[in-house]
Amino acid sequence: MKIIRIGKISSIANPKILKHSIEHVCREITVYPTGEKENIIDPFKARVVLKNADIICTTTTSAANILLKNTKFDTVILDEAAQIVESSAIIPLLKGSHFVLVGDHQQLPPISQNKEVDVPKESVDFIQKLHFSPERGLGVSIFERLSTEFNHSPSYIMLSYQYRMNKIISDFVSKTFYEGKLEPGIINGKNIGDQTFSDFILDNGLDGFNFKENDLWGQFFNPNLPMIFIDTINTDANDSSEYTLTKELTSKFNHKEAEIIVRVIGHFFKEIAYIYKDIDHITQILKKIGIISGYRAQNQKIHQELLKYFDENIFINSNIPKFSEDEKKLIFDSIIIDTVDRFQGQERELIIYSFVDSNPQHKIEKLNMELRRLNVAISRAKKKLIFVGNSPTLIETNPNTNEKTKFVKNILKELINYIKEHKGYFII
Repeated sequence: MKIIRIGKISSIANPKILKHSIEHVCREITVYPTGEKENIIDPFKARVVLKNADIICTTTTSAANILLKNTKFDTVILDEAAQIVESSAIIPLLKGSHFVLVGDHQQLPPISQNKEVDVPKESVDFIQKLHFSPERGLGVSIFERLSTEFNHSPSYIMLSYQYRMNKIISDFVSKTFYEGKLEPGIINGKNIGDQTFSDFILDNGLDGFNFKENDLWGQFFNPNLPMIFIDTINTDANDSSEYTLTKELTSKFNHKEAEIIVRVIGHFFKEIAYIYKDIDHITQILKKIGIISGYRAQNQKIHQELLKYFDENIFINSNIPKFSEDEKKLIFDSIIIDTVDRFQGQERELIIYSFVDSNPQHKIEKLNMELRRLNVAISRAKKKLIFVGNSPTLIETNPNTNEKTKFVKNILKELINYIKEHKGYFII
């Protein structure tokens, strides 16, 4: 099968993909009278290559490349269609007789800087027929819009098996976001939903990992507790006031939640460093966990606290190896701390999530109001998921709370109650 990729060759890291690039296949070197050289695509060779290709791969915007002008396809398959701005998605879709959209509109929507659209009065009826939402503007993907239109038709197909999460984790995701239709799949005769943190321990040669059930920090790694909620209800865990990171971005952090997360990671690290003495094994295991927060300032705070705590409490421990400065850097680089948006599409054996919002007014900000962001955070975890948050802020309402906020807080309340039912609720 002949496959050709149209797009910048500079963005290709894998040599196996490089050989399919149109720039690589049809490259010609032009020498100017000045002696200057330039790589260009031979348009005649490119036409022949594209005409004979079975599959052409491109981004939505690269589909407008002049090399594809007047080109028509039998079928256009648009991957991650729920994350693509509609105006961009239309570019390749217009080139196909049929199209297939693949995506999940229950996860993060397209990123649009300006969501408000001024719709002329004469266009209102037409816009309504298209199910276009002017107040949400480009934040609604063509996938989400058409899934609403064709939800009960043969054209709409939901893939109901997931091949990542422990059953207790996936059951909450299924009930909350997918009408209870999502269930664990089977791989090599084994139900994915039955996998636990014990499998992670055994698969990575960590048989001596001590869960220390009489130790609070050890209990968080109990294989029988796939979901943990660490509640800061009894501690001074107020979030910071908002401050500006850049002219365009405001963010905030929660010092107490950062400290708790660092203590959890510290406990985990001591156990694996005690078992494995070599840096390669340690870093490989650390790369299998992820720390997520919606706020970039919180991620920075966690990183700062991590450096401080490890230097003052972990690296001086006599039960683990002495690490060089280069090895310490490798350790910190292996602990991935990032936003929900950056984690979409990834997975980790263990996910730790910081809600950050914690205040006397019980106010949750926009990042926690977006339930699709919560779905992404939860569904990154394969075997264990640890939340750190303040339950009163996340679930309590007052007479002035609007309906949307009540709805979100009710979902968060269901999450915490669900974790309580499965014995994973702890108060710090």
